[in-house]
Parts: sequence; C-alpha cells; structure tokens
Amino acid sequence: MDRDGRNPEDRRQFGRLRVRYHGWVQVPGRPRIACVVQNLSVGGALLEIQEGAFVPECFTLTIGAINFTAVCDVRHTDGRYLGAEFRALAKRADASPPATAPS
Repeated sequence: MDRDGRNPEDRRQFGRLRVRYHGWVQVPGRPRIACVVQNLSVGGALLEIQEGAFVPECFTLTIGAINFTAVCDVRHTDGRYLGAEFRALAKRADASPPATAPS
C-alpha cells in the first residue's frame, strides 16, 4: 500500500497478463541474453534475466512463441527482474497487442 492506501499496481496505465514465455534481449553487436517474460501488457513487460547480465537502456525483445518483437526501454531493474516499456512494436503475427488481465 502507498501513502494514499492504494496498491501501487493500481496506478499502472495498462493491465498485466501473467505469462511465462522464453524470450531474448538483443542488442546489435552483442550476444543475445536469454530471459523469461513474467508478464505482458500493451505497454511493456516484466523480464526475469540472469543476475549480473548487462542490459542497456534500449534493446530489442523477441518472444518466439508468439512471434513478437519490440524495441524496449528499461524502466526499472533490481538485478534479476527488469521492467521494460515498449517503444515500438517491430513485428507481431496477428497484429494485435497482447491480451491484458482484467483490472
């Protein structure tokens, strides 16, 4: 709860859908980094990455299982989890945003 008695997640702009997709963090000129996508929304994702892995402020996220690729900006990280905001959707087979969880 925050000072106003609200759950901080209630302030999110987009609902989250809990998932567990294998994904890749990609940066030109560097080896790709494996990740597990923990949740998705139309605006971003929460990624679990190997602790100590260097992820720059801007990267490309690819999720092969759903044919999804997006350019992302890091919004927060604690070393193991990384919050990513989608800057641009590069490719998606069905051209619709990820489903969102009910609020």
